[in-house]
Parts: sequence; structure tokens; C-alpha cells
Amino acid sequence: MFTQRIEKMASLVPVGKVVADIGTDHAYLPVYLLRNSIVPRVIAIELNPGPLKTAKSTVKKYNLQEKVEVRSGDGLQPLEPGEADVIVIAGMGGSTINSILAGSPEVAKSFEKLILQPMNEVHLVRSYLQSHGFRLVDEELVLEDNRYYEVLVAQPGHSSEFNEMLLEIGPILFNKKHPLLAGYLEEKILHYKQVIDSLDRSSKVGAQEKKNYFEQKVYFLEKVISCLLDVPR
Repeated sequence: MFTQRIEKMASLVPVGKVVADIGTDHAYLPVYLLRNSIVPRVIAIELNPGPLKTAKSTVKKYNLQEKVEVRSGDGLQPLEPGEADVIVIAGMGGSTINSILAGSPEVAKSFEKLILQPMNEVHLVRSYLQSHGFRLVDEELVLEDNRYYEVLVAQPGHSSEFNEMLLEIGPILFNKKHPLLAGYLEEKILHYKQVIDSLDRSSKVGAQEKKNYFEQKVYFLEKVISCLLDVPR
């Protein structure tokens, strides 16, 4: 129930803060935070009726009704600015996370910290953050059930401008030479090589241009892995 992802996200929550968990699903993160005395209170938000019912059941099971308020609603809309100190948006696509932040900018800017765990398109989330008044302050990788997950931590404030490849790799993951980063990038390279093979067999207009683009990505990522491992490649 309490997965490595939940434990990692919980470890990034400052002690004593009120948390809003968007798309709480089973409400496992709120339960973990409270049972480990990390936070005093959680606002758990869920849009879909099935998970909303499950979240309420989980909260009741652990007798946490006094400390977890389960709200029905879409994204940040059920929140007022300043109601919580930390926001967690996890288990959604990168585009969906961006839409949630963009849909309630005043509320999004009211949080001291944003903890975001996109399931895909992580580069789009980094790009959104740097373009809309947020700065990355930490990044983590989790390997769970043979899949890598990225967790981003941001705060309102001025951001450095990162190029396309750093947005994909994760500037903080790279700077701290995260121990899982090389393996994660190896997976990306394998995927891109499969794309290249497919494009190599394609007769569509623009296939060669796309192939060159992905070959450049592979070249760059291999250089990054070489740097991380301090070995020639």
C-alpha cells in the first residue's frame, strides 16, 4: 500500500505543514503523512466518484476523519489561496498537471512548495514551471516495479532557463549525479533507438529529419551517461 513513490514524496514534505493532495485516489499519501507525524492535517481532493468514495473509506479505516478533509472537485478549484502550505499532484500525465496549475494560478502561487510526480511528459512540467514563475528546488528518481518515476519539487520564484535536453534529463538530477539517473537515461536511449529503427524504415516525408533529431538525442544522452559514470563512451 505505502509504495516507494509515496515514501519518497512524503520525505519531501516539510514537517508541520498542511498538505493538499490533488487526485488523492485511495488517500494513501495523506494516511502515510499523518501516521508518521509528518503533517498535522491534509486536504484530500478527488474528482471521480469511485476514488472519492474509496478515499473516504481509507480515511475512516484509519480513524483520521479529524485530520483529513476529503473534498470533491477538479484540480485546485476546491481550494482557496493559503488554505494549505504544500501541494502534491501525483500519478497524472504532465499535460494534466500543467492544466491543473494553469487552471488556478492564484491558488498555485499561494503554496510554499509544490511536489509533482508526472507519469509522463516530465519535460513539459519543467518547462511550464520555468515559464510561469516557479523554480525547481529538488528532483528525485524512484525505481518501483521496474519503472522509473520522477518527482519534482518547486517553489514560487525566479527560475533559471534550461535548454531542451536539461528539461528532459532533469537539471538537478544531473547536478547531484543521482544514482538512478544513468539507468533511467539508458532506458530513454533504448526507446529512442527503437524510434530511430522505425523511422529508418519509413518512407514518410520528414522521417529522415526526425531520425536525425533522435540520433542527436541519443548522442547527447550517451555523453551525459559517460559524464555521470566518469567513463569514456
